[in-house]
Amino acid sequence: MFKRKLILKKTHDKTPSGKPEVTLLCLHGIATDAVHTYGRIWPYLEGTQSMKNVRFVGLDWLGHGKSSKSKKLEYTYEEQMEALENSIKKYKIEGPIIVMCHSLGTLLTARYAETHKKAFSRILMVSPVPYSREEVKFLEAQGNNTGFLQRMGKKWLKNKAFMNSVHNISYDIKNNKTFENLTTKTTMLIGTEDEMLSIKNLRYLAKANPKHLTLIEIKGHHGVSRTKYTKILEILEGYISEII
Repeated sequence: MFKRKLILKKTHDKTPSGKPEVTLLCLHGIATDAVHTYGRIWPYLEGTQSMKNVRFVGLDWLGHGKSSKSKKLEYTYEEQMEALENSIKKYKIEGPIIVMCHSLGTLLTARYAETHKKAFSRILMVSPVPYSREEVKFLEAQGNNTGFLQRMGKKWLKNKAFMNSVHNISYDIKNNKTFENLTTKTTMLIGTEDEMLSIKNLRYLAKANPKHLTLIEIKGHHGVSRTKYTKILEILEGYISEII
């Protein structure tokens, strides 16, 4: 049991006008951090007139970036959820809150939204990675021989935060049900050339929860790349106009 209060490190906090009307909470994926994921798109968004009253906040998940990498951590859903809740309070991340999350961060955001139904006003998921029960069983049977893990290399295969995040979070068979149960309006933005997600499963989820999940497919790969900037801005502008 990790006894110290879990907190995520805040690595970005800016409001272009100094008068925030809405907060955009940016949560990254696995084996990276908020700055590496969003460092290039923040200037693009913050320099847009429509986003001048938005507070941009970036947090690093436990075991990633500048957040804690204690040997006592197991990098479970419970630890990350506790840290996120504590961080929202500590940094006074107040509503309305829009979450922009990427990859592993989409799973963590969905799980938090499932148990804190009024926490977020809208969610933008870039490259969400929920897998079906059958896909999880297949990936687990492959062990460390999956294409993704092999591409990451030996360094990450020996990294506790990385490997535990894969097995405790990415391979959790409850992820699909979490997406099906989401009650926060959510857009799932994916690149059609992305080999790390299951487009078939995402299409299934969009049909299973059409009231709250919208799937948008554009050309591109897994990252928060320039090919997605225009669409991300368009989605965020739509969200802001709906909640302000």
